[in-house]
Amino acid sequence: MTIFYIIMNKSLKKLICVSLFSMCAVSLKAQNLPELYSVGVGGGLSASAAKTNASYSFFEKNGNRLGYNLNMDSRFYFCEWFALGLQYDYNNIQKGKDKAHVHFIRPALTLRYVMNRDALFFNLGVGLFNYQDRVYNINSRYNYYSNNISKNYCGISFTLGYEFPITGNLSGSVRADIQTANWFVNDDFRLFNPDKIGCDDDYEYCDKYDDGINHNLFKNDLTFCNFTFSLVFGK
Repeated sequence: MTIFYIIMNKSLKKLICVSLFSMCAVSLKAQNLPELYSVGVGGGLSASAAKTNASYSFFEKNGNRLGYNLNMDSRFYFCEWFALGLQYDYNNIQKGKDKAHVHFIRPALTLRYVMNRDALFFNLGVGLFNYQDRVYNINSRYNYYSNNISKNYCGISFTLGYEFPITGNLSGSVRADIQTANWFVNDDFRLFNPDKIGCDDDYEYCDKYDDGINHNLFKNDLTFCNFTFSLVFGK
């Protein structure tokens, strides 16, 4: 009787182990990355790297600082490694009453390398980059006044990220991206240009400021680097 009990006990343990293993295998198999469509919502840190020659701009007054980023990302997959979609980012950087923030919306192309159950991806987006700047200063009579600027640019973003399944149709995404736009088209931030044609140093009031032409190819002066985490819902 004792021997029978021991045999039954061992068999029951094996049955339980096999059942648990099968349940885990089915559960893991059900946790997949999106293959048709996805919508992601997230946020994280935003670091600025901007430079202007305007004394009343946010970055000239306060320097480059850390802020926060909020983002949304929708994708439609044509195959497991290629998707097209729409992205929106909000970057906010503040010091006291001074504030600089960006609304960046753009169509984006995603290339994805799927591994066992997770994936690496690269993302490229080009679209509307709206920069807004509010800075408070003190005049000679020690009264506060503010400068408010809102300008639209053509911005571009580059993203590297890692995706992993969490449960069911829910997955996670960790990404690092660079978002950049060009100051040269903004009349409020005219940049010093010593190579301006027709400017003679012998004249006291010679205007040496930017003539509206970018003489330095790919010289960008407004950049945000974001490090974020997103929850992704998809199928």
